[in-house]
Amino acid sequence: MLIERNKPIKRLNSWRLGGCVSYYSLPKNKADLMMLLESGSNTKHGLVFLGLGSNVFFPDGVLDAHIVNMKHINQLTLQHDIMCVDSGVTLARIAKAGVRLGMKQAAFLAGIPGTLGGALKMNAGANGASIWDYVISVEVYTDSGLKTLYPEDFDVGYRSVHCRGCSVHCFLSARLKFTVDVVSDAMGYMKMLLSNRNLVQPIGTFNCGCVFRNIPGKSIGKLFDELGLKGLEIGGARISPVHANFIENIAKGATAEDVWALIHCMQDALYAAHQIKPELEVVVYD
Repeated sequence: MLIERNKPIKRLNSWRLGGCVSYYSLPKNKADLMMLLESGSNTKHGLVFLGLGSNVFFPDGVLDAHIVNMKHINQLTLQHDIMCVDSGVTLARIAKAGVRLGMKQAAFLAGIPGTLGGALKMNAGANGASIWDYVISVEVYTDSGLKTLYPEDFDVGYRSVHCRGCSVHCFLSARLKFTVDVVSDAMGYMKMLLSNRNLVQPIGTFNCGCVFRNIPGKSIGKLFDELGLKGLEIGGARISPVHANFIENIAKGATAEDVWALIHCMQDALYAAHQIKPELEVVVYD
């Protein structure tokens, strides 16, 4: 397995930001991945596991980390109403595989950009459902090696997952259980969710997904919209004219500094108007 040094990272994340990363690996299988996990990394951020590169913010200069691209850790098998899924499998693929069998509950995953590993780490969700609602067990790598853990081993909340008994370095796979319904109903429901999403979120732009977490009982995007922030630009970065909780990299011309300045502008505006300090949903690597 090749380990590259000073790898450009703009094409590795959906925001198309960043300079380069100290080390980069693309494991071809779980044996390669285990070798990396057992070796670790003495960089500032250690091993950073990357799927589609959504929900991450990379700096303009050198990111002192070892990025591990998980796209080849991507097996998905079905056992009746249970899916066995590797962490590099996209959420859209999980949704489609489930819906083809009538698993209507899996449809919400279709519109979430990302892979299972990141979804498990942050309890990704949409349309009132979250990934951990359907987890039976997970395979993880911890300080003491590989373990199989269960939902009761975790404190799971809104965009928050913490293991009670150990430090989880990486999610390798999960077993997910969805109720099997009528295939045509499941298909129709997924199409409806995707259609609704396309009306209210920016499609075809370079963004990371939602930048800030919602506040209990409130849509953070709506609050930004009410402040008139849609369309505000700094350098090559713009608050989406479609949804005010998305920041777009206009024509790939933004720097990380542009985006960071816009983030601070949004935080300051919301605090000035409502004394609310919005919490970032995007994971920042500096």
